[in-house]
Amino acid sequence: MKFSTLLVDSPWPYHHIGRSVGRAGFGDSYDGAPNKPLPYSTMSIAEIAALPIAELAADDAHLYCWTTNGYLEDAFAIVRAWRFEYSTALVWAKNAMGGGLGASFGITTEFLLFARRGRLQQRNRLTGTWFNWKRRYEDGHPKHSAKPHECYSLIEHVSPGPYVELFSREKQPRIGWSYWGNESLGTASLEVAP
Repeated sequence: MKFSTLLVDSPWPYHHIGRSVGRAGFGDSYDGAPNKPLPYSTMSIAEIAALPIAELAADDAHLYCWTTNGYLEDAFAIVRAWRFEYSTALVWAKNAMGGGLGASFGITTEFLLFARRGRLQQRNRLTGTWFNWKRRYEDGHPKHSAKPHECYSLIEHVSPGPYVELFSREKQPRIGWSYWGNESLGTASLEVAP
């Protein structure tokens, strides 16, 4: 099946949850606690770029790609490797919590890159590019890497389906969406028909 709209939350190769994580995974502590291993497997930049996203997408398609400050440059290159053209950076502006991650600046943003290929028409237009969505919590703590549910409504408002989310961690199905990833509902496949 080919998808008109793809949402990808790549497992960037961070190694730990901690204050100065960065690419090598070294760092201090976060709020006085030692670094903890990530609760999921990661992939290298080359592995992410080699995913068959271009083959899963319809000729006319929209792509939404989550990334962080540390992998912003890599995300632009990966979007091109998947044969999409970058259009707009949407910003998830989080409320600061304590010192936060980062060295010189406490990082309170994540980016959802919007890219296009072909001539898929948008359903509607939004008037802004930053969103102050609440973080998702589990057991009284922010759930690591969990994205806000509001992003699905945003995507559905702008882009037509069928929709697929890759590296999904969602446990509740959403009508019109397929899911792929080792923590997902597993309703989509990365196997591309010849």
